[in-house]
Amino acid sequence: MTDWTLTSSIAILSAAGFIHGLFGIGFAMIATPLLALFLDYRAAVLLAALPLLLMAASWLLVHRDLLRGCGLPGSLLPAIAVGATVGAVLQASLPEQVSLILLAAALTGSVVLSFLLERPRAARRPLAGWAPLAFGTLAGVTESALNVGATFMVLYGALARLDRIRALIALNVCFALGKTIQIGL
Repeated sequence: MTDWTLTSSIAILSAAGFIHGLFGIGFAMIATPLLALFLDYRAAVLLAALPLLLMAASWLLVHRDLLRGCGLPGSLLPAIAVGATVGAVLQASLPEQVSLILLAAALTGSVVLSFLLERPRAARRPLAGWAPLAFGTLAGVTESALNVGATFMVLYGALARLDRIRALIALNVCFALGKTIQIGL
């Protein structure tokens, strides 16, 4: 790694960490594509994975008193775990170009998502019982494979009408579990 690459990586990770600190989300969505501009895609994903794991785990530790009574469905955690395992396998096996295209699609989906969620909350229908499984699995897959599981967790949180704290709990559980599985495999 050259001095320029190291300096750029540190600057990107620092800026992404600052944004994540402000909003509680966005670290990997900023760091991964920017790092992938000059690093191998898998290296970019893994370089962003460890700080995100540490941030999510520390957030959950600080807010551990909120975890017990948060009211998230019990099926969400195993769904994220299964999805993250599949995502880790995909991340290791997909060609770099395919991974970059999927990352671009996920980031584009995040932008489109913000427009879709502009509908008033009252106009949204309640989620079906399968929703935590589906959204958890998709979030786990995209979190481990692409570092962008937030899209599906934000969508789930909005559709399930989660308040801000419960949405942040869901996001950080997804980040922490997804990164633990991704790094562990």
